[in-house]
Amino acid sequence: MVNDLVLQNKNSLLGTDDEKKQFLTMELGGHLLGLSIYTVRDVLASQQITKIPLAPKEVLGSLNLRGRVVTAIDLKVVLNIEEEDKKDTVVKKKNMGVVVEHGNELYSFIVESVGEVLSLSASDFVTSPTNLSKNWRDLSLGICPLKGRLLIIIDITKVLKTISGANAG
Repeated sequence: MVNDLVLQNKNSLLGTDDEKKQFLTMELGGHLLGLSIYTVRDVLASQQITKIPLAPKEVLGSLNLRGRVVTAIDLKVVLNIEEEDKKDTVVKKKNMGVVVEHGNELYSFIVESVGEVLSLSASDFVTSPTNLSKNWRDLSLGICPLKGRLLIIIDITKVLKTISGANAG
């Protein structure tokens, strides 16, 4: 399924085999994730997050970014990554936020750390492994092997559509 998506959208999403696209790498629960650099608006150090009553479980709350309200999204919940210690909270951990804009709204994907920006071409992407969960396949745009690890490119539109109550367009 992801392979079909990658092959169908190779030219628009990943560029041609010769054209390089840039992706911001992020760590979350021992996984290496990537977002197109063109979707990233800001990278934030750990921020105070205000809880929102009755928000979906994927929504940690909101934060203020230069006078704008940003919805903080817990990618661990969205991607079904098990918490190592349920007692730890976002406030206690030194997480980072990767801010994206979608439908004139700002969202901050909460991750453990932000890495480097990689330039990759469509030919760098491979067939998804058969053991990749359906949830991850549905929320990803492609997979690229990097020095013994898999970089999974996340589709922000699909991530935001999975959040009940979010106006993700």
